[in-house]
Amino acid sequence: MEVYELHECYNCHKVGGKGSVKKRGPVLDNIGNLLTIEDIKKKIFDPTYLYAEGFEKEHKKGQMPDKYKELMTEEELAALAAYLSTLKNPAAETPKPVFVKTKIEHGFIVYGYVRDGGGKPVAGIEVQAKPLKEHAHAGSAKTNQEGYYEIFLHLHNEDSGTKITISAKNAQKDVVANYDPNDKVTKRQAAVDLVAS
Repeated sequence: MEVYELHECYNCHKVGGKGSVKKRGPVLDNIGNLLTIEDIKKKIFDPTYLYAEGFEKEHKKGQMPDKYKELMTEEELAALAAYLSTLKNPAAETPKPVFVKTKIEHGFIVYGYVRDGGGKPVAGIEVQAKPLKEHAHAGSAKTNQEGYYEIFLHLHNEDSGTKITISAKNAQKDVVANYDPNDKVTKRQAAVDLVAS
């Protein structure tokens, strides 16, 4: 949040109802449910990487500055991306991302946070994602210091609708890989947070 304030992101974006009144950039309150940390980092350092639905004009005009590569350290970038990835308010009108520079057909990403019962991040814990489908390969990843994980699964067009079980220690959640096989723009992913004791 400090990095967000320091670089005056509120000039173009709103979080929690505070920020820009001009339509320059989208509301960010639900960005954590739409973008992985890696995608957020790429967008900050290379604004042409993606744009928000309904903001094509602003994107073409280059409204988002591409100077953050020079202004921000890697640590600041990581901190800002980690903060934005925790913004997961599904009631907010955060527009969907439209990816310009990525191939999205052959994969599905599951990502999120693992926290303990008190809400503290659980670092270094293995998270597994298992598609409940014959011949589908499971994936796994360890959480980082913030308790964040990101797992890439090889799911193809015809695998839309596959149920995936995400587990870490004693915690488990199911998610369905819902996507439109004909959509070559929307990234296929789901945010899943777990509480592990």
